Amino acid sequence: MSEILQIPITQGLVLKLTLNDLILLATFLALLWYAWATHRLKNETVRQNELNICPIILVDLGREGFVYKNRGRGVALNIETENVIFNVIDPPKTYNLIFNKINNILVNEQSLVRGKVLNEEGNDIGGFDIFFAHFDPIVAEFDFEIPILYTDIFGTPYETILGCGKGGIRIIKFERKKKGLINCLRKKLC
Repeated sequence: MSEILQIPITQGLVLKLTLNDLILLATFLALLWYAWATHRLKNETVRQNELNICPIILVDLGREGFVYKNRGRGVALNIETENVIFNVIDPPKTYNLIFNKINNILVNEQSLVRGKVLNEEGNDIGGFDIFFAHFDPIVAEFDFEIPILYTDIFGTPYETILGCGKGGIRIIKFERKKKGLINCLRKKLC
C-alpha cells in the first residue's frame, strides 16, 4: 500500500500512514465517542430512576405537632428527626426537643410527628404545642434548624434540613447522602 500521509515527529523520524491506518484511527475515535455518549446516557438513566423512587419530606405545623408529608415519588422509611437544642432568650432557658421516630410515610401521605420537650434538668414538660409560637414567623425571635434523616426503599439515605422561626417553616437543604452514612448518623442520634 502506498503512503498517503507523512507526519514528521522528530528530526529524522517520520510517521507514515496508509489509508487503512486512517480508517482504523477514525474507527477508534468513533468508538471512543460512542463509549463516552453511552456512559452519559447510563448516568442520566440512573439519575432518572433515583428520582422516580426519591422520597421528599415536607413539613407543616399541626395542632399537636409537626405533620410530615411525603411529596416525593417513593416511600420514606426510618424517618428520624435529630433532637433540637432550643434556647429561649426571655427568660433565658434551654430546652431539648425530642422527636419520635416514624417507620414509614407512603407517597402523598402524611404522618403526625409527636415528641416531648425536656427542660434544662431533663424533666418532661410537655409536647411541642408549648413551643408553637417559636415556629410562627410573626412571633419568633430567632431561626433554628431541624435535620430529618430517612431512606428510600433501596436504603439510600436522604437528609432534609428545615429552617423554622422568623422565616417560617422552609426547606434549607435537601440532599441524597452517601450509602452507609445513615448508620453513622443514627448512632449519633441514639
